[in-house]
Amino acid sequence: MKVLSLLCLSFLFVWPALAQEVKVLKVKGNKAVIKIPKDMEISKGQTLMIGGGDEGDEEGGGSTMAKGSGSRNTALAMSFSMTSLSFERTTSAGGKSTGDSNTISLAVSYGWNKGWAEYGPVFIYQSSDNGSSKSTEFDLGGYFEYNFKTNKPGEWMIPAAGIQVAWAQLSQETTGSSADGNGPLIDIYFSCKLFPWSDNFAISPTLGYRMVTYDFSEYKDSYSGLVLAASIMGYF
Repeated sequence: MKVLSLLCLSFLFVWPALAQEVKVLKVKGNKAVIKIPKDMEISKGQTLMIGGGDEGDEEGGGSTMAKGSGSRNTALAMSFSMTSLSFERTTSAGGKSTGDSNTISLAVSYGWNKGWAEYGPVFIYQSSDNGSSKSTEFDLGGYFEYNFKTNKPGEWMIPAAGIQVAWAQLSQETTGSSADGNGPLIDIYFSCKLFPWSDNFAISPTLGYRMVTYDFSEYKDSYSGLVLAASIMGYF
């Protein structure tokens, strides 16, 4: 968990900006007048990373840098997460017990990007160990994310809030016995999609809260706790 926390924090400090189209209108010494796109926001004193462009532009006599390119209409993502959840077991006879569970999850999702929102199906595989039992789990569901900044080519940092809902199928093994259970899983989270190298490839640290309940024939398990995750995403 500590290693994943450090990875997520390190991702948050990857800030190389991607270029947008900028046209040089006038040059005098080491100063220049530039024309920027309407949707590009800059402020006095800000440092811009300028890439090489084509020389000898006939209109402005300057150079043009590469604009955000490619497509972000759809996305394929893989996420790795570690959770430390607290659980409560309620038996059919009314008895209760509590404990902790450490879970490793791998999720694969496919989504559609509408700029301000992203959504799609998700498949999750989980393996957990709470000390007295081990379990494996397969979940199928969907996710919805609200982007606080429009996710489009040229934008390199997209903070977002999301919810993921899935139906979980769990197989649990204890000493000398096994049981199968199922139930709903809900994740509520904040994430930040970063595009440090390409307009079509992102890394995304995520911090969220998970709630899940499994119904077995003899008892019910309820889990809740924090989730730390890291994702890699390909847009096309």
